[in-house]
Amino acid sequence: MQKAMRKSTAFFTAIATPPMTSRAKVNAARPGTRETLSSEGCSTPCPTRMCTRPDPHHRAETVRHTEENSWADAQYADGLMQRVGLRVTSARKPLIFPSPGNAETGTMAKRVAVILSGCGVYDGTEVHEASAVLVHLSRAGAKVQMFAPNTEQMHVVNHCEGKPTGEKRNVLQESARIARGDVTDLAKLEVSAFDAVIIPGGFGVAKNLMKNKDCTVQPHLEKLLKAFHKAGKPMGMCCISPVLAAKILPGCELTVGQDKECEKWPHAQTAGAMKEMGCKHVNTDVEKAHVDVKNKLVTTAAFMCNAPIHNVFDGIGVMVKETLKLA
Repeated sequence: MQKAMRKSTAFFTAIATPPMTSRAKVNAARPGTRETLSSEGCSTPCPTRMCTRPDPHHRAETVRHTEENSWADAQYADGLMQRVGLRVTSARKPLIFPSPGNAETGTMAKRVAVILSGCGVYDGTEVHEASAVLVHLSRAGAKVQMFAPNTEQMHVVNHCEGKPTGEKRNVLQESARIARGDVTDLAKLEVSAFDAVIIPGGFGVAKNLMKNKDCTVQPHLEKLLKAFHKAGKPMGMCCISPVLAAKILPGCELTVGQDKECEKWPHAQTAGAMKEMGCKHVNTDVEKAHVDVKNKLVTTAAFMCNAPIHNVFDGIGVMVKETLKLA
C-alpha cells in the first residue's frame, strides 16, 4: 500500500503553469514609460530614470509608483477595450444553453454539476478536459452548473518552467477563468438539484480537492460525492479524478487507462495505487470509457495517456454520453 501510494504521489505532486506577464513586458508595450531598477529590486516606471537608494524615501517612491502604475494599467486596459469595441457586460458569460426538453414525452434536459479545481493542468483543472466535458454536455442539451471550492490553491505553478511561483490564488476565482465567470461555490451545491456530477482531471484534483500523501478527499466534497452515490445519481470522472472514487467507494470499478507504464502511458503506476485502495482497475484505451453499472461510475483515461487531443476529446465524449444514460 505504502509503496503504491509513494508511486502515485510522484504523479499527484508533479508540478509544472503559464508565467504572468512581467512588468517589463507590459511597460515596454506602453509608450512613454521607463523602467528602473534599484538595489531593492524595484522595477517600476520611474520619472527619475534610475533610483538606487535603498532608503525609506525609495520605498515610499516605489509604493507611489506602484499605485500610479495600477491606475495607469486600468486606464490603459479601458482605452484598449474601447478602441477594439469590447466591454465587460457581465461577470458571468454562459457557455451552455440547455435543451428545453420535451413536455409531451416527459423528457427533460439532464441537470449536471461539473466540479472544477482551478485553472491549469499542473495546479488546477486540465483546461482541455474541462472544455471537452462542456462541449459534449452542450451537444447533449444538458443543463450545466460549474462549481469549485472557495479555498486557496495548494500552490501556483509556472507552467513554462514547472516550478512553484510563491503566489497565492483562490480555486474558485481561478475556476472562473474556465467557466467565464459562471461558477458557484462548492459549498452551495445541492445534490437534489442535479441528475449527475462530472469532474474533469488535472493535478488540481490531487492538490486542491484532496490533501496529504494519503489522498484524503476534502471533507465537504467527500460528503457530496457519497450523497450522489447514495441517491443513485451517476458520477463521471476522467484523468486523475477517478482517484476520488477510489477513496470513497471501496471495491468500485474504474479506469485511468493502462496499468503498465510506457511512453504512451507514463502515469500507469496510478492504476496500481488504486488497486491498493481496494478498487478494480480495468484497462481501457484512451478513446473508451469504463462503466461501473453497480456504482453508476463512468471513468476514462483522458490525458493520463500521451495521445492526440482529439482522441482524448472522443474518450471524454464517451464518458459524458454514458454518464447521461445513467441519469
